[in-house]
Amino acid sequence: MLTTLTGIKVLDLSRMLPGPFCSMILADLGAEVIKVESHLVGDLMRRAPPYVGEESCYFMSVNRNKRSLALNLKRSEGREIFLQLAQTSDVIIEGFQPGHAKRLGIAYDDIQSRNPDIVYCSISGYGQEGPYGDRAGHNINYVALAGMLDLSGAPGAAPEVPGVQTADIGGALFAAIGILSALVARSRNGTGTYIDASLFHSTLSMMTFSAATLISSEAPVERRQRHLSGLYPCYNVYQTKDDRYMALGALEGVWWGDFCEAIGREDLIAAQFPPEGQRESAIAELRRIFAERTQEEWVDFFADKNLCCEPVNTLQEALTLPVVKDRGMLWDVEHPAAGRLQQIGSPLRSSAQSSQQIKPPPLLGQHTVEILQSLGYDDEEIQRLRAKRVVATAQGGAGGGEKP
Repeated sequence: MLTTLTGIKVLDLSRMLPGPFCSMILADLGAEVIKVESHLVGDLMRRAPPYVGEESCYFMSVNRNKRSLALNLKRSEGREIFLQLAQTSDVIIEGFQPGHAKRLGIAYDDIQSRNPDIVYCSISGYGQEGPYGDRAGHNINYVALAGMLDLSGAPGAAPEVPGVQTADIGGALFAAIGILSALVARSRNGTGTYIDASLFHSTLSMMTFSAATLISSEAPVERRQRHLSGLYPCYNVYQTKDDRYMALGALEGVWWGDFCEAIGREDLIAAQFPPEGQRESAIAELRRIFAERTQEEWVDFFADKNLCCEPVNTLQEALTLPVVKDRGMLWDVEHPAAGRLQQIGSPLRSSAQSSQQIKPPPLLGQHTVEILQSLGYDDEEIQRLRAKRVVATAQGGAGGGEKP
């Protein structure tokens, strides 16, 4: 684990995927993250199948290295507990519908008056203001509106639902970048910042190449009609003899030339970027060539050649690659209820790496008592708050695991 954010305290009010993924990035960098959850059901992702025992795999995949405080923010005492924590925190992340944090009395203005140094990040579908501020949505809606979904799939076919939550993950990454930049700015000028992170606009920003094509040519951007979308033979996907696939990415002339020489087809070197009318015949010839061998045979063929041609793996196959294991991308975590878990870890490596223990995703309210005790609440007061349903607690140890 990296420890570059050691000493930074984060309160995470978010649920589902974008906010928790963002706060897990910060937690993996060493920040102390307190996940503030509903005292009744917690993060709704806890109920999303598939499960290990009674624990959601999805929830556990984005909530490691955090502590859980089960809190009723609709009660004045619950809100006061949150405000006390906010006074000594560095970052707050929330993913409510715009305006909801204000109604709860925990919006940026409410916090900033008590803690001027706070970095407060709101993550929403379309931003806090504007014509879509109150509009509900999910990943599929954001990629649809941003034009990304229209570019997915074969020409003339229905758009294909993405296999990865691009908008949610991309929005989480932009939110994390905004938070980190705000922390740097605060270290220089001593003031906090409010960050408005939009999942739709994050998606739109990832359309930069497609938008550049549209703006420069004023022509519609269509499926597989660009350099990086399958228009040319040098950058395409080809079916193999066993109905698997190989992905060829020989964009540079030197790679394309070496590829053509390797397969014994120097005559194709001039067909890297063929004009309209000749493209399909060049692609068809490569389809015929790739169909002569199985995927495994092509992998063996390219094993000693550096030619930008790789197999289209399943996720299961990807996780067994040496490049995954050598970088330590699979982390073992011991969960108090689900047992030993293996998760995809942080891709970042630096000289600040340490062998710090990896904490498992928390049970709902697992750390409520210790967090309240840190604020000065005694056992009698905690019991009173629990009886009034201001807080909830969970039994279970705080297990951990070492990164391989």
